[in-house]
Amino acid sequence: MRTIGYPDTDYMVVLPHTPREDALARGYEGWLREVDNPFFNEAPGVVHYANWRVRAPTPAVPFTHVDFMRLASLEAAAELATNPDVNEFGNNWNQMWGRYPDATPEDAHLNGHLYLCHRLAGRRPITRHVALQTSLEELTDGSDNAELWEITMPIVGDARFAYLRVVPLSEPAEFSFIDRGLTGAALGSALAELIAAPDDGSTERTRQDAGELLVP
Repeated sequence: MRTIGYPDTDYMVVLPHTPREDALARGYEGWLREVDNPFFNEAPGVVHYANWRVRAPTPAVPFTHVDFMRLASLEAAAELATNPDVNEFGNNWNQMWGRYPDATPEDAHLNGHLYLCHRLAGRRPITRHVALQTSLEELTDGSDNAELWEITMPIVGDARFAYLRVVPLSEPAEFSFIDRGLTGAALGSALAELIAAPDDGSTERTRQDAGELLVP
């Protein structure tokens, strides 16, 4: 099992989204590696930021991509929300990749959601494949082989679930057995594959080097 880091933090912002229909053809995932991931991993208060591709979205995990932004503290979330560089970067993302590039702040949820989460259990190394399980109640299989997060505040958009379980997988085939032994009913599960993280060798540019790519 290849791991890509051990983010030891109790707070995380989850950013589920589905970019514009032509985003992949225009190089969205390359842009995540070269621009988005280095930018946020250098943002104040961010401990670890990773981009993931959801292989087969389901009604319970209804998006094609998700970003995990692990924070140094609860206060870091508020500081990021008022950071002018971060806000400008988000506006550029909407213009380049959002399904509704002209959405007003009131309609920001049309381009993606943001949920502030608190860790309830599990401190596991992150692998290149993980299972995402959503639920309205706490989930456990009696082991510590997963992270369990509770949504404490939807920042943008209405959350469709209350808990998120992130299960590291040695290989994608393990996903077939992911619901065995669960206590609690999952709304659904989805397999996610890593696109970029600061410690997996996928990001080559620094935030300064990538500045030319921040605009279309």
